[in-house]
Amino acid sequence: MGLLSIGRGDESRSYSYIEKDAWPQQFPLHCSRHRQSPINIVDSKTEVKFFGDLVYTNYEFPPVNLTATNNQQTLSLTVTSPRGLPLLSGGGLSGVYELTNVHFHWGRNDSQGSEHTIDGKRFPLEMHLVHKKQGLTPNAFLNDQQGLAVLSILFQVSPNGNAALGPILNVFPAIISGGKSAVVPRASALSALLPLNKQVFYRYRGSLTTPPCNQAVVWTVLAHTVPVSTAQLSQFRKLSNLRGTNLMDNFRNTQPLNGRTIYKSLNRRSSRQQLD
Repeated sequence: MGLLSIGRGDESRSYSYIEKDAWPQQFPLHCSRHRQSPINIVDSKTEVKFFGDLVYTNYEFPPVNLTATNNQQTLSLTVTSPRGLPLLSGGGLSGVYELTNVHFHWGRNDSQGSEHTIDGKRFPLEMHLVHKKQGLTPNAFLNDQQGLAVLSILFQVSPNGNAALGPILNVFPAIISGGKSAVVPRASALSALLPLNKQVFYRYRGSLTTPPCNQAVVWTVLAHTVPVSTAQLSQFRKLSNLRGTNLMDNFRNTQPLNGRTIYKSLNRRSSRQQLD
């Protein structure tokens, strides 16, 4: 997960996924630090903690405007909602966070693509919904350990595909080349891209997953996956940069935990089932 046009000096220069293992040397100010993302989540080693329910405000309304952009690294979505920006709060978050960007990570085949892994399993697609804490300036939220709240959604291959992705994929012919944008007609509400159970999640402190790698992120990785078909995944791989190179394997490898605790929050129903 990264934010475009953020960073100063050397930390704002372009990066390449081909050289992702060299980012700590190329961007040493943050990428070489000890609370980096993504991570491998070992479910049996998580600490159960009841954070309470996450509150998804304005997620249920179809956007007035949804713009899809091929920024030469990923597919990025910007949202305008009829009742204001989608907000994320509750669930142990320290305030109210407003959505600023949605983007995706995918691989060259269906066995890889996600940034986070669970018990060593990598998924074919991962969506990041990036929220910034209300009341903070851009420089402030990048230097605040809880300045950003990122919601991570993992996709699992399914023969039925994902209807909510349909309107987005329909504009891909217009944004095949890098730097192109298109408005998505008849876009679904963001809630349609989330799993039905949005209250079982993993939580940890981490970083942006692209340079400048600021350690300013409270990560919420939903435990339940959403479907995507093989045909839909192939559409992502057709996107290309200005050189004509297809976008794929745009994920960072998992980073060491370095003593961090990963929490797992269960909703009331799932916690009762676990105790039965």
